Amino acid sequence: KPVFTAEVEIPIPGLPTERIKFDFKHKTRSEFDALAKAIREDQKTVEEAVREVVVGWNAPGAEFTEEALNTCFELFPGSPFAIFTAYRSNLIEGRRKN
Repeated sequence: KPVFTAEVEIPIPGLPTERIKFDFKHKTRSEFDALAKAIREDQKTVEEAVREVVVGWNAPGAEFTEEALNTCFELFPGSPFAIFTAYRSNLIEGRRKN
């Protein structure tokens, strides 16, 4: 499946947001709708959804691994929502432009 890159503003408590480029798996409309429904119906957490769609990042000094992503979630509690929101926005905006 195709991959796309999008910039995400990660909220850092007490500091300005950090802009990091994430690489995301592309999902079809029906795949994304199923993922969003799973979140709404508490079948998946936002963290689980992010793990499903993120395939890489360009974070200074941090190679992308599942452990590094978990550390990001732990250190920056707003990051899962910010990442998923950016994914959704870029997926939908990209479709609108096409």
